[in-house]
Amino acid sequence: MMYVLSTPSDLPPNLSAASTHDDVIASWDTALTYKAPKVTSVSLQQWLNMWGRLTYCAAGLGDFPIWVQMLPNIFFDVIDLDSEW
Repeated sequence: MMYVLSTPSDLPPNLSAASTHDDVIASWDTALTYKAPKVTSVSLQQWLNMWGRLTYCAAGLGDFPIWVQMLPNIFFDVIDLDSEW
């Protein structure tokens, strides 16, 4: 499949295979690059909706994404800075 995509057969006479291949790779690179949205604030409703989606059908902590599973340990370590516990 990649061979078919990387070797175009019906090129217009003014385009070379290399330039077309580079254009295809550049367009895929642009399409697949993650673009994080710029969020400056979150409303209470948006915050609650996010947690509602995360907790839907969750039976335990193992059902959450890894970043949520790590939060209790992080919170405990921050609270227990003097390492009493």
